[in-house]
Amino acid sequence: MATLAERKEYLENELRSYRYIVDQCYRWEQVIVNAEIAIYGVSSPHAKDVIYENAGDPYDCRYNSLYEDIKKAKAQLLIWRPRRQWIEDRLEVLSQEEYQVIKYYYMLKQSQDWIADVLQIGRRTVQRRIDKAIEKMLNF
Repeated sequence: MATLAERKEYLENELRSYRYIVDQCYRWEQVIVNAEIAIYGVSSPHAKDVIYENAGDPYDCRYNSLYEDIKKAKAQLLIWRPRRQWIEDRLEVLSQEEYQVIKYYYMLKQSQDWIADVLQIGRRTVQRRIDKAIEKMLNF
């Protein structure tokens, strides 16, 4: 079992990485969408005329590589989606004020002085809100 300090450090690192984690989820979801479009096509006709120059070999079958791309993307999503969900579950327990300071401090990497100026509160209040929010998320 991890100590409280280790759990707090892990939570803070995950909060700092949240934007990257979300980007990775979108990236791999887009790989799946693009591969499925290449395999199955789209449901609506293309509005432009078909241009054949530089189109490549129309008989080139890339289905195997596309299926491999989908398989790889799904494996990556099995890594990134649980991390994203873990963070989002903990963020849901916060009040609006606590969420704001966590978002500014960890996800947007702003200083406590900057947060205090933007929210028009004292710097000590910012620190108390951060501490309270971290405690709430750890006790989730």
